[in-house]
Amino acid sequence: MCFLPQLQYVGASFELSTDFNITPQSISLSAIDIYGCDGCLELKGKVLMKRRDGKIVHTDIHAEKVKMASEAVRPIAGKYLKNPVQNVINYLGDITLAGTCSLPSQGNKQIQAEIMTGVGEVNISAQWQGQTCTAQISSPLLDFTSLSKEKLPQSIGFKADVYADFTDKKQPDASLDLCIEHLAYRGYAYKDITVDADLAQANLALVSQCTDPNLNLSVRLKGVIDEKQFKSLALQADIRNIAPSKLNMFSRQGMENISAKVSLELPQIIGTRWSGTLDVTDFVKRGKSFEDTYKLDRFHLALAPSFRGTSLVLDCDFGHAEVDGVLSVSSLMESVQHILGKAFQKTNSDNRPIISKMSGRDWPEWQFSATLFKTDFFNKVLNLPLAIDGPVNIEGNLRADGQRFSIIGGTAGFDFKNLAVKDFSFYLSGENDEFSCLTQGTKKIGKNDTRFALTNKAYNGTMASQLTWSDNAQKFFGQIKTNTYRKLSPTGQHIISTDILPTDITISDSTWLVNGGNVSFSDRRVDVSGIRISHRDQSLSLGGSLTSSLQDSIKVQLHRIDVGFILNLINLQPVSFSGLATGSIYAGKDVGGNFLIDGRLNVPDFHFNEGKMGDAAVNLKFNTGNKRLYINADMQEDQVSRTQVNGYVGIAEKALDLHVQSQNTNLHFLRRYISNIFGDITGRTSGKCRIYGTFKKLDFEGYERARMGATVLATGCRYDVSDGRITMLPGIFDFKDFTLTDIRGGRGKLNGKLKHEHLKRITYDFAVEANHLMAYDKDKDVDTPFSATAIGTGNIHLSGSPGLINADISLKPENGTMIVYAVNNPTVFGDSTLLSFQNKVLQPVEAETDSAFSISDVTGIVEQTIATLPQPVEDEQLPNTTDIHLNFLIDMQPEAALKIIMDEKRGDYLILHGSGPLRATFHNKGLFQLFGTYTVDRGSYKMAIQDLIRKDFQFQRGGTLTFSGLPFEGDLDMQAVYTVPSVSLSDLGLGSGFSDNSVRADCILKLSGKALAPQISFDLNLPNVSDDVKQMVRRLISSEEDMNMQILYLLGIGRFYTYNFASSQAAIDGQSQSSVAMKSFLSNTLSGQLNNIISNAVGSSKWSFGTNLSTGQIGWSDMEVAGILSGRLLNNRLLINGNFGYRDRAASTTNFVGDFDINYLLTPDGSVNLKAYSETNDRYFSKSSMTTQGIGIQLKRDFTNFRDLFTIKKKKRRQNK
Repeated sequence: MCFLPQLQYVGASFELSTDFNITPQSISLSAIDIYGCDGCLELKGKVLMKRRDGKIVHTDIHAEKVKMASEAVRPIAGKYLKNPVQNVINYLGDITLAGTCSLPSQGNKQIQAEIMTGVGEVNISAQWQGQTCTAQISSPLLDFTSLSKEKLPQSIGFKADVYADFTDKKQPDASLDLCIEHLAYRGYAYKDITVDADLAQANLALVSQCTDPNLNLSVRLKGVIDEKQFKSLALQADIRNIAPSKLNMFSRQGMENISAKVSLELPQIIGTRWSGTLDVTDFVKRGKSFEDTYKLDRFHLALAPSFRGTSLVLDCDFGHAEVDGVLSVSSLMESVQHILGKAFQKTNSDNRPIISKMSGRDWPEWQFSATLFKTDFFNKVLNLPLAIDGPVNIEGNLRADGQRFSIIGGTAGFDFKNLAVKDFSFYLSGENDEFSCLTQGTKKIGKNDTRFALTNKAYNGTMASQLTWSDNAQKFFGQIKTNTYRKLSPTGQHIISTDILPTDITISDSTWLVNGGNVSFSDRRVDVSGIRISHRDQSLSLGGSLTSSLQDSIKVQLHRIDVGFILNLINLQPVSFSGLATGSIYAGKDVGGNFLIDGRLNVPDFHFNEGKMGDAAVNLKFNTGNKRLYINADMQEDQVSRTQVNGYVGIAEKALDLHVQSQNTNLHFLRRYISNIFGDITGRTSGKCRIYGTFKKLDFEGYERARMGATVLATGCRYDVSDGRITMLPGIFDFKDFTLTDIRGGRGKLNGKLKHEHLKRITYDFAVEANHLMAYDKDKDVDTPFSATAIGTGNIHLSGSPGLINADISLKPENGTMIVYAVNNPTVFGDSTLLSFQNKVLQPVEAETDSAFSISDVTGIVEQTIATLPQPVEDEQLPNTTDIHLNFLIDMQPEAALKIIMDEKRGDYLILHGSGPLRATFHNKGLFQLFGTYTVDRGSYKMAIQDLIRKDFQFQRGGTLTFSGLPFEGDLDMQAVYTVPSVSLSDLGLGSGFSDNSVRADCILKLSGKALAPQISFDLNLPNVSDDVKQMVRRLISSEEDMNMQILYLLGIGRFYTYNFASSQAAIDGQSQSSVAMKSFLSNTLSGQLNNIISNAVGSSKWSFGTNLSTGQIGWSDMEVAGILSGRLLNNRLLINGNFGYRDRAASTTNFVGDFDINYLLTPDGSVNLKAYSETNDRYFSKSSMTTQGIGIQLKRDFTNFRDLFTIKKKKRRQNK
């Protein structure tokens, strides 16, 4: 006999013993002892029942110990409880109870109990009288750590006061005051959670609050409950702070805390017809940075009853949606399954159609539309990597019976987890038993945009599909057609079979034939047959079966298939491969049921990043057990190089570990990664390298010895690099003791490091010790307004990163160094003419109508302007290029040249040789600054006026250019001289005694002031005349305006300007002054053009040649012809100047001219030199011409007082100490 029917499932026997005493007033059971034979149940206690008139009026129960072992609890829980409560009870272990119970027939009943379980202790104190009950339940700590599989808290400690009134059993009243003092969930301990709930006459009111610093919120809920369902509901939530990352809710990055206010009002909930609103305001999600912060200003959801069920309208910051239908997810899913069942005509094993569970019911329907404006909510809150190019629209209607439905949607473009599609759209429709779907879009495959369209039509159990694609270059297009249907095998198994129809596709102007084939899917079996793609001698075929048998596999046979094209299809951007692969790949299963891929490929003429690696033999193995692709590759290049690669690529780990052994491997592949730092990389390397890490955090270890050639883009110099070693450490490529050789044979030593953070944020820092090395060699471009070639000895420091180049160059320049600055760029700078000439009318002493030159016709020197340095145009937009910072510290030497081009078309430029320390800074998006004092040693200014007048001014030694920032604010102090070899003094009207004499005239150009607006003046020197004659000329040319006029005439016509025509009339013996001036102008112009032709033909910086054709007093009959030369030999120590020619002068002792002077500098600065000369001297008063020769030694000292003169050497000795 079983006293408790619930114990019949325990399956164990028990022993019972007790002492009892029965009197008319009471029944007493003392020393009750129940013990299960196997120890599964143990009970000790006593019971006292008081009697009155034969009836029990009061019962007292005292349970000293009630213990049920887990073996007794499990079968009872399995019979009467459901999951997950059943699982929780099973994990409680042994249950022990101790307590008292007072049960009067009338009055207040009380229970006091203490329950001990394997997870902790629970104390219960309850009282009830009639239909009302109160209870106090508490536990200091319940530890559910062993129940983690049930997603329960790890531990909890609480106190609860419960009240219930069951007077109205259909609508009982109740209240709950709950205080959770401790709650551990997912590794976080919550504190101070309270819940106050009241249920009165079916009205529920609940207030909950948590003041934990990482979960600070309060919730108020009101509702009406009828038959255990809400008929109306109102909720107000004030979320002051939720810190998901600290609460370990999820591992999503960037979710620091959330705050919001939520209001839910549902005044009517009747079946599937709801009405109400949901509003979320002041929603703020904060991240670790300001960029991660997201604010939602508006989220409004409105519900209202409708003909179809419930109308839902959502309006928020990121989108808008409307749905009208039954608010039941289960109904929607069941309807979708019904539609799919009709499309594929699901059948039983006896080939009878399956009847849907929804048959015979009212078919629900839905109508919906939605627009997504932006994706910031999905990016920053849901952490979904979604981006859109415009609004995403979707709309449609759906009826559960599938007789009619349509869904249409699209967007201008989206990018989800690196799947980027442009112009995307889809259309899904169905009517009766026919369904169709059209999906279109544009995806970048390789470098081209490819338009695709996928069409699916299902009817009578068959789905016909057609995939069509074409790229914008018309090099990759075609279509594939398939028919998919369900069928039964002879054994009654369901099979999904897909027939691939014959077609052709075009790949890179080649037509590939696709044979018909079949792919079938059944229970744990895949069969592939007849699939072959071919073009001439290239082919790819698939066939075989994939089952649980180790002998079955699917074979992929390749013959001359381009691996680069296959990898382009998956858009593998970090690397590129090319080559025609031949071999086999097998797909099967191993003894553990894991999927295996085993392949052996031969790829002749394999290229990596367009660099030839040789013939490659590749073995591949993949196992789904560890999801690793193992690679063993051996690449050999015509007995020139060999490269071996061994290791694996972890697909699940998203990591790799490859060991590369190189022997003379081609370095061309590096161009892809450092092409914005070094250009045109060539060369080979040998060594060992390990590439390892996750796909996003790759790193390197090993060493390489490289021989290579590369161009440093920052300086434009190309070097051959050899004899060095590259040591690879995590995040560092260390370059040690590389020898640099430039194209001229200069050498240098390079050391430095290239740092990276897993191939990102690359920085480099290289130091070069230059020895006669070319340090800079770049032409003028959009980034640099100057060109330069710098050769010398010193130090070069290069640093930067992609998008930033810093170059610090400190050296002493040598022969071949030249800096060229063009100041006439019309697209960036303003007018750049060194001298501009305007008309100026001068009134002569006497004027005649037949004068040789009317002053009003002369282009005179009036306004002298300079724009040798840039003036930026405000509207000019500089290109957004790499930031280039160049810093030069150059100890200029006379071997180096500074060339400034005023007008490149006319050949108007000046070139200077000098010395002095110069520091220059340049930023291609900022300023060019120059500091230092440049002392001119020599130079020339090639003046070109209107392409007719070309004169070479020679700069005098000792001039200076002082710079203190912007170059056009530099201070000038220079003189340049142009010598007219023969000019008649008779044109000045000095008297008849000068009518038959020609002299040498030096035209002096003086530059002073600021470079932007220099002070320009002219002067005249007659070196071969007496002081008396010089005084006479000075008195005649007394004003600045007169001097400018005379210099212009000397440059343009080769004669002095005549002030008094009458006094010169007799001298010209009847010749028209204008005729003589015109002949002189023509001869002077011819001289200039010949000089330009000779200069361009010779093109040597060591020698210069020129001509001088000058008419005499009567024109062509007494003209002078002279050849002029100058040269520098023996490293600029030997200076030669000569003037040789013929002149027809009656007063001359000879008609031949042979003037020369030779200087040899005994010291580099020319302070001591030897000189030999021969020159012609005209004696004007004696009307004779004589020649003077000489040889001697010349000493030169610069001093400010006599003390400086005698202490120069002593100071030098002190400086050298």
